[in-house]
Amino acid sequence: MGDKPEPDSSEVSGEEKPGDLIDELLADVSLDDETPERIGDARRLYHTRFKDLTVEERCALAETGDEMVRRALSHDPLPRVITSLMSNPNFSAIEARIIAREHPSGQGLTLLAQRPTLIADPEVRRRLLRNGHVTAPLVQTVLRGRPLITVHQVSMSHDVPENTKTFARQELRRAFAERSPDEKVALILKTEGRVLSLLVGVALDGRTISMIVGRSSMSPMLIRNFAQWPTTPPPILSHMMRLPQVQRDKSLQQALMRHPNLPSSLKRGG
Repeated sequence: MGDKPEPDSSEVSGEEKPGDLIDELLADVSLDDETPERIGDARRLYHTRFKDLTVEERCALAETGDEMVRRALSHDPLPRVITSLMSNPNFSAIEARIIAREHPSGQGLTLLAQRPTLIADPEVRRRLLRNGHVTAPLVQTVLRGRPLITVHQVSMSHDVPENTKTFARQELRRAFAERSPDEKVALILKTEGRVLSLLVGVALDGRTISMIVGRSSMSPMLIRNFAQWPTTPPPILSHMMRLPQVQRDKSLQQALMRHPNLPSSLKRGG
């Protein structure tokens, strides 16, 4: 009969911690494999030795060059040179990570996605998401199959450019419709309903609705976000109206009463 324990804030908070996205995408990848001590200043080498060569010369070197040459030419802005570089039998994830971070062409970046082993590298994925030249199909490839919470984090992260956020939100809407009710509900609860603003027009399936209706309590923020979401189904609104906490809070009642999907019988006080 005692007070119920407060839920763990890490389970219900909608705030995105700066490290969440990076930690999730990096996994166990080491970042010390591209230090100047090991490979020299590859960017400076490119500008001093290779930049002024003809395209044909750079492509020929890319196809046969050693470690230093490969990493220097990874800074080349032409997709043609990147194609030649990837044909080098010793091309590795290290060069792919440089390209993912530095390359200024969506066409060139897309070349990395043609090799599953490269796009599977967490550091390549992280750098692609941070590259302002990434394309919508490439973001979709990088995020496909990732947990909904990860896709949402990318769509809201301060660590990625605005176009990446836009493409991630598109992928979130697509993926949300395909995922299990358990994952959908987990995302809604984790963000306290903040994710709903990105899902306007997306319908909830019956199982997801029943799982939400089956909850005996909800946070005020979650209730308010459902009250502001145009797509909230009538059963969820009806359930929230009957929650004891809503019965005690006039502001929550009023927020729900304004929703057009609330059954008229409840608007009349039924």
